[in-house]
Amino acid sequence: MITGRYKKSQGKVVKVLRKRNQVLVEGVNMKFKQVRDEEMVTRVKTVQQEHPIHISNVALIDPELDIPTRIKYGYLEDGTKVRVSKKSGSIIPKPDRSNL
Repeated sequence: MITGRYKKSQGKVVKVLRKRNQVLVEGVNMKFKQVRDEEMVTRVKTVQQEHPIHISNVALIDPELDIPTRIKYGYLEDGTKVRVSKKSGSIIPKPDRSNL
């Protein structure tokens, strides 16, 4: 997070809502929500859930400096496109998406 109430907090992106330009970040923007208990219909319990944040308030973390950074795109010698940190120049790897 780079702005707002949760500024300087870090978390893993759980879900991307592309149509609304928002992301769901683990442990950030927690709000209380009342849900019905499965056991008894009359009882209501309160749980904390993450709520979406606009994508402009989120930045990638530089792997060397461990601070938020902007990125640029570059190419390796074999021609693959990679994300490069603007602050340190290190390569930011993309997450493994094989389990989706």
